[in-house]
Amino acid sequence: MYSQDPKVRRRRLQLRFFYYGVMTVSVIALTVVGVFFILGYRINLEKNTVNVSRGGLLKFNTQPTGAAVYFDGSRLATNTPHQVNITSGKHQVSYSKEGYQTWQKDIQMHPGELLLLNYARLIPNSITTTSLRSLPTLHQTLASPDREWLALHELPEAPTILLTDARNERSTAFTTLVLSEAVFSKKPNVASSFQIMEWSGDSKFLLIKHMSGQDVEYIRVPRDDQARAVNMTKLFNMPLASMHFSNNNANVLYATDQNNSLYRLDINRPGNKVHIADGIGQFDDLSDDKIAFIAPSADKNKKDTMLSIWQAANQKTTVIKTIPVGQPVLLVYSPYLSKEYLSVTIGQSLTVYESPLSTGHKTLQSSMLPFTPVVMAASPGGRFVMLQAGEAAVNYDIELKTSYTLHSPGETRQPLQWIDDYHLALTGGSGMRFVEFDGTNMQQVTQVAPGYDAMIGIDGRIFLSIGRNSTSGGLELQQSQLLTPADQNAGLF
Repeated sequence: MYSQDPKVRRRRLQLRFFYYGVMTVSVIALTVVGVFFILGYRINLEKNTVNVSRGGLLKFNTQPTGAAVYFDGSRLATNTPHQVNITSGKHQVSYSKEGYQTWQKDIQMHPGELLLLNYARLIPNSITTTSLRSLPTLHQTLASPDREWLALHELPEAPTILLTDARNERSTAFTTLVLSEAVFSKKPNVASSFQIMEWSGDSKFLLIKHMSGQDVEYIRVPRDDQARAVNMTKLFNMPLASMHFSNNNANVLYATDQNNSLYRLDINRPGNKVHIADGIGQFDDLSDDKIAFIAPSADKNKKDTMLSIWQAANQKTTVIKTIPVGQPVLLVYSPYLSKEYLSVTIGQSLTVYESPLSTGHKTLQSSMLPFTPVVMAASPGGRFVMLQAGEAAVNYDIELKTSYTLHSPGETRQPLQWIDDYHLALTGGSGMRFVEFDGTNMQQVTQVAPGYDAMIGIDGRIFLSIGRNSTSGGLELQQSQLLTPADQNAGLF
């Protein structure tokens, strides 16, 4: 029965407020603890003392998946992919999978950081390499940006390109592109030569350079329809010294003429040739409407050389930096995530600008290199900029704002080649090896003939390269399996 006694009612009301208060405080406390847990804070018991420290989240993954994870020497309960919250400071991570070489890296976790170790490529202990096609002669090879096609040019004087279709790693297909004589100028008794210059960014077109005596022509060839090949020199009715696809539009190209004047050319509007600058040294485009270049000052009274960016939208040129005359210069203009980055070397100095066209743009890096680079290349994803001179190389990490030294003593270093967003291919006396962006986990893949472009398949299962036949010594296109037989049958990756 409900009591009408005021004292009893008051006591019940007090108990109710007490319980509600305890529940409210508990919820708030648990919420605060949960938030701090999510932010990486942990309670550590060391030497009878209680310390609260902030760690971070570490995410693991491997190619192929299913590798055991060892963290500071102890195996975690779950294989890759996996994630754990760890304390800040130095740690060691290693991956182990039956049939594969061990992967290992020392890391530095900063408070509140999200660290991704999801790029590890595990290499089998024993790699099977088979011959796909004998090549009596070979002039050059070039991998497509989408890592689905490898173009092979066998004879420099022949207007034919052999396309390797690597989209199906179990059944590699070949297509031969033959340029019609109607698409290029041929002079009687004058030798011709052809060279693959580049793929378009969408991997649908090839740009071929044709040389006949002193004459130079550029031809755009569709990958899937050679009949639609277009002579760019004739289309734009101008002598061209160099030509390049814009990064994001195969219909827009940047070209220089024989006087080193830079132009923007649009296939859909061949009569609208946009002049950008004269006296061009180096240039690299971000897109079909932005390009960075080195050229003399527009002021004829000055002898300075300028690093500038031109924008198609407003036909405006913005000067970024004055460069001393006579210094060797390399530049890369590339996107990463949602921002633009302009990297430039002047002699042995490296400068990296973030959002170079914005007011008050940031200078991420300004430092001296131990060498004067002769090669500069951004990774496919834009996070890294690799600089190289012979055996010495440095890789700059835009995201972490740090540099890594890559070195392989005792070898004649071919130019390093990016094979994916995090790995480079190195060709030396020991054959082809993969090495990560920071110089760690360098692992042997296969024996190759140096000087040719190689390609890892888009699904990561196979690696295409040029090798030598062990019996005849002749060149051949070869395919290396990057999975063990067990993982191939399981369909991993």
